[in-house]
Amino acid sequence: ASAVLSVLHGCVWTVVGGGLYAADVAFRHLYVAGVRNVHEARCWAIPGNVVRIEFPRGDFKYKPGQYLFVCVPELSIWEWHPFSISSSP
Repeated sequence: ASAVLSVLHGCVWTVVGGGLYAADVAFRHLYVAGVRNVHEARCWAIPGNVVRIEFPRGDFKYKPGQYLFVCVPELSIWEWHPFSISSSP
């Protein structure tokens, strides 16, 4: 209903933004359901409101400044959290 009202009132960009958001959520959900890139990880809180996550690197390649999104399906398949990669290769 709100999408129809947005279009009727000339707010096409609201619908475009909502569509992109819905596509992003759907893609992430399908990715987790289909690929299941599962890694066992160790997590703990460290001072400064920081969470440390360690997992086997394997063939995972990255460059300084990159980040990744972490999903813990046991908690929620809809929540993804960005984490900065702070170790050197």
